Amino acid sequence: MSNFILIFIFLSTALINAQEKENQKNEKKGKYLYRLEKASWYGTDDFLVRFPELKDSIGGYLSYYDYLEHPKTIFYSKTTDKVFVRYEFDSIPNTFPKSYETENLILTPLEKKLINIRKKAKEILYSNENAFFSFYKNTNFNLIPIEYEGQLEVIFLTATNESNTLYLGNDYCLKFNSNGDLIDEEKLHNSLIKIPFKSENKENPIKATMHSHVLNDLFTYTDICSLLMYKEYVEWNTHYIIGKKYVSIFDLKKEILITIKLKAWKKMNKN
Repeated sequence: MSNFILIFIFLSTALINAQEKENQKNEKKGKYLYRLEKASWYGTDDFLVRFPELKDSIGGYLSYYDYLEHPKTIFYSKTTDKVFVRYEFDSIPNTFPKSYETENLILTPLEKKLINIRKKAKEILYSNENAFFSFYKNTNFNLIPIEYEGQLEVIFLTATNESNTLYLGNDYCLKFNSNGDLIDEEKLHNSLIKIPFKSENKENPIKATMHSHVLNDLFTYTDICSLLMYKEYVEWNTHYIIGKKYVSIFDLKKEILITIKLKAWKKMNKN
């Protein structure tokens, strides 16, 4: 075997491994976001039932992990100097919180940092300098402040009240330093993708869905988060990302993500 072929095989294998590592990185962060978003969902459901009289006093809510890696969700006042309730979840998905507190609560240092960057991210969104953010009819943004691997970030996911539809894309990440100053901004998708939960024809159900990527070939962590959030509502189990050189495949039920070369995928489908 010639040296040229050996070098080609080595470079191809290294490239695949790099793609796999990047996918694993995004999968890990996506599942991290998923658990936080589920905690926020379940915390909101409980809060509205248990404390309906506080609904109009709420300035916002957020979720984060404590030192035991348990998700916590807080609901705080409009002046952000008072915590109305702090929920703790044992694991996600568990519909009901493990416990909650309402007495003599004050913001922790982490909670203060997360509220601060969420507030600044909201101001940046509304000013929308250089038209960085795109806005679509019947949608709004869900802002998720996190501290992930030592980095303060606010993730923007597009949400909608439209029923039976999953939205992917039109998502962003703003990064902040420890002082709460913006240091970087990233657009994760180039457009907004609408995917139905179910087929309109019951005799011909949807088996898999897909979308293509322009900015990269891989699943983003926001893709993973959104797909897991709605996996209980969709009738399909598999989603594909079609890139320029690679195809990534995510099994929602098994939560397994793999990447293969586009040429190999086309050959498999042809055969």
